[in-house]
Amino acid sequence: MTSRKTLLILGGGTYCVRAIEAVHEAGYRTVVVDRDQDAPGLAVADVGRAIDMVDAPAVLALAREERIDGVMPLNDFGVPTAAHVASALGLRGLTPRTAELACDKGLMRAQWERDGLANPEFRVVVSEREARQACEAIGLPVVVKPADSGGGGRGVSVVREPDELAWAYAFAEPRARNGRIVVERFLEGTELTIEAISHDGDVHVLAVSDKVKPPLRTRVATSLHYPADLSSATLEQVHALAASAVRSLGITDGPSHVEMIVTTAGPVLLELGARGGGGHVFSVITEAVSGVPMVAETARVLVGDNPDLRVRHERGCVYLLFGPELGVIRAIRGVDEARALPGVLDLGVTRRPGDVLGPLADSLQRSGFAVVSGRTRQEAMRRADAVFKTVRFELDPLPGNFSPAHA
Repeated sequence: MTSRKTLLILGGGTYCVRAIEAVHEAGYRTVVVDRDQDAPGLAVADVGRAIDMVDAPAVLALAREERIDGVMPLNDFGVPTAAHVASALGLRGLTPRTAELACDKGLMRAQWERDGLANPEFRVVVSEREARQACEAIGLPVVVKPADSGGGGRGVSVVREPDELAWAYAFAEPRARNGRIVVERFLEGTELTIEAISHDGDVHVLAVSDKVKPPLRTRVATSLHYPADLSSATLEQVHALAASAVRSLGITDGPSHVEMIVTTAGPVLLELGARGGGGHVFSVITEAVSGVPMVAETARVLVGDNPDLRVRHERGCVYLLFGPELGVIRAIRGVDEARALPGVLDLGVTRRPGDVLGPLADSLQRSGFAVVSGRTRQEAMRRADAVFKTVRFELDPLPGNFSPAHA
């Protein structure tokens, strides 16, 4: 190991473990906080503390005690605290203003609009009456979503008919942590995710995927395909717009996860996370696609070491997110067989027999995942299809009193 600098990591849940281990393997001491004292990430850290990551004063006190050299949030809940700690200690990373812009989609959109970036028409509202007025001004269909929900697609839905608005507002309101709701024009096109790392103000795009979404009004993705199926000209536009979006919000050092949609008129911004992509995107997929160990290089950026952000290759990968049909799980079969298939980097199920599978209200309701790699996009997709056919959720009908409210 060439360094024993200390990185504070905000988040210790199951999906955080690989990132924590990657930071340690890169030669850094890890201090991890999570409000759950049983979070698995606390056990693999050099120092693990059961502290709620949104408790900025408590996290800052620990940061001072452990003499940290950098701070890395692994989800949106940790972004404001990471900015608070970095600002208080003079570390690289987010400023409080950047964190505010990144966590409130209304402020984010307003900033992008001021900077002249491609952005759907939108309004920020605080009541159903205002939401109805926004729908009338923008025109249907629209997307209704909390300005700040903490991520995971919580409270997001599409309104195509006037009588759907009341449901959509009621769906979003409990998840709006600051009481603000965004109503924006719904755009047709190919949705993308873009993973990037900023270093000294330069934005390095590492991987781009396109999404598959079922025709649900909650618009939850069921798979990501890498690399995105785009022409070189469109990909160049996507890279440029993503970099502009990151700079617009003031992210000079650290990761970003940008979402946009390619319409007939070109790419348009949807939103941005001032942290790595969720699930396996940050810790596994970006490296498989680009050859850049995103977690380790982000750690180097944040503690002030020199990163290597050169893309080594472009390979295929599919992030398969299981969302079976509605029903009660009787049995789940084929998991071990699927794990043994070519190209499978990780696979797991998050449900068990007896669980009731309702509609996908948000990304947290999925039933499992598979990360499948290949030399090309096409090979990865063929391998993912084999995995999908091997893992079988055997279901019984839903109870007669079950109402599929989110379908």
